[in-house]
Amino acid sequence: MRFAETELRILFHSAADPHLNFAPLKPCCRPDTAAAFASERTRSSRMSQDSRNQGRGRRGANPLPWFVAIGASGGQGLNDIKDLLAVLPPNLDAVVMVVLHRPWESPSYLRNILDRATAMNVQIASQGDQLDVGTVYVGEPSDHLTLAARCLGTVTSDPTKLHRNRTIDLLFKSIAENGGPRTIGVVLSGSLDDGSRGLAAMHDAGGLTMVMRPGQDSTGGMPENAIHFDGPIDEIGSAEEIAAAIIRTVSRQLTTEMTVS
Repeated sequence: MRFAETELRILFHSAADPHLNFAPLKPCCRPDTAAAFASERTRSSRMSQDSRNQGRGRRGANPLPWFVAIGASGGQGLNDIKDLLAVLPPNLDAVVMVVLHRPWESPSYLRNILDRATAMNVQIASQGDQLDVGTVYVGEPSDHLTLAARCLGTVTSDPTKLHRNRTIDLLFKSIAENGGPRTIGVVLSGSLDDGSRGLAAMHDAGGLTMVMRPGQDSTGGMPENAIHFDGPIDEIGSAEEIAAAIIRTVSRQLTTEMTVS
């Protein structure tokens, strides 16, 4: 399903962006047990349900799709992405955008790897592409996915590695600024803290936030930092549980829209 009326397209733009300078992340206060992470599910949202539902009602003359942004790092992060995408149906009424930290100097086969793992269509984002629901978009290692104003997809060329380990924050922050509440941010396995700031920004914009449940033996990495950075997380679980939550959310909204049409 194409959204031609809203001109959803992939474009190229400069990597320089003065609004994407992030302050150092405060230290992660990781609990000692997995049970403590489960308790995060009950953390109350700072935003009312009414504000979260704002803009998620009936689609008008210029319908907008859901945007699902997924970030991960390393080999385990790749496995998490594959596990999550394997559960998503090919007719999912959402645009899926994936960022994976990987070497910039080596050829990337991410598109082929994900294509074998999912029934969804997988594409490398390039200039002029229309963004379709039911499609997974990835960038080249040095081209970073972002969402621009008026729902225009962009690919940030970054040959000088300006954004380095902030490419997930780059995507999440752009979606928070331009995608509004009809968005879902997902942080999967990975080291360091990329994605924490961007996920908090998506929460503040009314989007939904989901994080991989850290293992008992995991050290402070992306999931732990995302959970403890700022604001509640809507879903903490396995890749399969997060995929199921995405399907429930998007399907429930689509059913509501069809009912009121």
